Amino acid sequence: MMRLLDFNSLITPLIVRILYYLGIALVAAGAVSLYGSLHYYMGNLTIIVAILTFVFGVLVARVGAEITLVLFMIRDELAWQREHAKSDR
Repeated sequence: MMRLLDFNSLITPLIVRILYYLGIALVAAGAVSLYGSLHYYMGNLTIIVAILTFVFGVLVARVGAEITLVLFMIRDELAWQREHAKSDR
């Protein structure tokens, strides 16, 4: 608990992972809803559209989460370099 209060560790990567899983659940619910609402009008083509929507949605959620995590990794690397640059002087 003390590490959390001292800002020695970041909780944002954990939050990003939770939001990623929540995003996958929402994409899955959206694909099922899309299938249910359009099946009457488009017939069997709707299942292909729903699967493509799910795959594309998961891909977008994953790329967004990875970009966010990479930004935090870059921040950690820059902080490490700054610390070692100060100690070398």
